[in-house]
Amino acid sequence: MRPKNSLRALHTILLVIAGIVSVAPDLYSGTLTVSTTSDSGSGSLRQAILDANAMPGDDTAQGT
Repeated sequence: MRPKNSLRALHTILLVIAGIVSVAPDLYSGTLTVSTTSDSGSGSLRQAILDANAMPGDDTAQGT
C-alpha cells in the first residue's frame, strides 16, 4: 500500500471508531435497584447514587 492510501485508510478507521465511541455512552444507561434501608453497602440508595455517578448515560434508581 502506498503511504497516501495508508493514511486515507487510517483516517477512515479513526472516523468510524470516533462515531462508535460517541454513541456508546447511551448504551450503558440502566436501572439500579435499591433493596435495603441501610445507609451504605450493596442495595442502598447511597450505593445506587454512587454507581449511577460512576457510569455514563442516564440511570434510574428503583426501590423495592
